[in-house]
Amino acid sequence: MQKSLLIIAILTFQLLLLGNEYGPETVMVSVPCADAVGEPLQTVEPTVSAEELYKKLAWSFNQGKCQRIRQLLFNEVGTVKKIEGDEVQVEFPHFFWYNKLNERCNCVWLLKKNVLWLKDIEDKQSIPRMLSQNPKSQDGILTLTMPWEDPDTHICYSAGTRFVRDVRFDNEQHCSICLLSGELRKSKKALVPRELCIIDYP
Repeated sequence: MQKSLLIIAILTFQLLLLGNEYGPETVMVSVPCADAVGEPLQTVEPTVSAEELYKKLAWSFNQGKCQRIRQLLFNEVGTVKKIEGDEVQVEFPHFFWYNKLNERCNCVWLLKKNVLWLKDIEDKQSIPRMLSQNPKSQDGILTLTMPWEDPDTHICYSAGTRFVRDVRFDNEQHCSICLLSGELRKSKKALVPRELCIIDYP
């Protein structure tokens, strides 16, 4: 009896932790790929719209000064630190970069329209846990090895994008995922060809 009560207590505690994993300032990247920079672009060129400035980012250092720190993928989760106009500074715990002062940073700036606050999402269970060194952060997760286009919306998701699995609808050729759709507040089921998936993590 005591052993059963202990197991129930542990499971309850784990569920509470999961529920509190995301605070009120938590956001997810809501587009397939979002450019991220080290400082807000509108502070450099305040007369040009933020959207235009992000469109003008150099593709590589060969084209001149490249301000891009990283490209963030759909479903990546972070915490908002600041909002300035149409840009938002978000802290992501699973990567870092070094600024001009050789300081280690894990905050980047991106367009505010490219993130969605988790408090506004009805189906939070469809959002993968934040990546961490804990192997459990990959439990029940499917990662794309190649780009994949959702046949319903024709949105193409990049290699490396992570989704929550729903194994109930798996078949021999496909793995089933939960995919936020529409206004990204509810999820639907989608099937991804197995040859494009990582589902086992050593």
